[in-house]
Amino acid sequence: MTHTVQFYETDEALSSLASAFIAEGLVSGNRVVVVATESHRREFAAKLRAKRIVYEADRLLMLDAEQMLSSFMLGGMPDARRFNDNIGGTLRKQRNGGDAKLRIYGEMVDVLWRDGNAEAALRLEDLWNDIEKEIPFSLLCAYSLDRFFGECEAAGFESICRRHDQVMPSLRAALVAQQRSEAELQDFVDNAPVGLHWVGPDGRILWANDAELTLLGYTRPEYVGHHIGEFHADRNVLNDILNRLKHNEEIHDYEARLVAKNGSIKRVAITSNALFENGEFVHTRCFTRDSRFRDRRIAARSTSSAKLRRSR
Repeated sequence: MTHTVQFYETDEALSSLASAFIAEGLVSGNRVVVVATESHRREFAAKLRAKRIVYEADRLLMLDAEQMLSSFMLGGMPDARRFNDNIGGTLRKQRNGGDAKLRIYGEMVDVLWRDGNAEAALRLEDLWNDIEKEIPFSLLCAYSLDRFFGECEAAGFESICRRHDQVMPSLRAALVAQQRSEAELQDFVDNAPVGLHWVGPDGRILWANDAELTLLGYTRPEYVGHHIGEFHADRNVLNDILNRLKHNEEIHDYEARLVAKNGSIKRVAITSNALFENGEFVHTRCFTRDSRFRDRRIAARSTSSAKLRRSR
């Protein structure tokens, strides 16, 4: 079981994250306890309805964060005995005699932190960790990043992270990282030194990188969107390639002749396989290399081998 913390920037981001966490638990047959503010509970319920999640009513318990806090706070701090009686009692009942897996989403710590009671929030995290030793559960805590700014909050941020098994980055940071990864991948394929292109099930070129266009001398509009047959000098070779790929075969260094824009014939080696989704052919994934460079390497290796034999 895990104790995870998620930092969030906006209520909408939190709503999407928390509702996905709750829905995953319900779909898996877990019993789910949500301890959140009234506005967040409404948002989560709306998201679940939109997802059309089907579950027994007794498997989801939604509680008010401030009311639950009042049930165990004493002198501005969480009282261990009251926490065990009230929160622990609720969790024991939900586990249904220990047979059900338990998933909890809680933002009582966020309420305390937002109110400026950092000490109480950290103490509550400790109480969650203590009770987890008796009642196994997966717990997701959420903290708004509004309260984390400057060096004065750095120690508190680190203290929160230390009390959790998993620390999720802010949703904005995760989105930025994903976008950066996608941009780097796009840059890789667009600017790879090897020609790359996709061909759809109707034979039309769906995409090509710069190296592919440079090899044949075409502009992107002159190449992408056109039928691949326009650029193959030998129709029987093309038909064989497409037939193999549509039958989910891989081809490696398949010799072909392509027609360049200036009318010259380019001898190439094509390596390709196909993307299938639900059994349907989507597009090819083709690498095109100029055969002259391969022939030169083969000739160079042959010359080197010959010289080595003579030297012996």
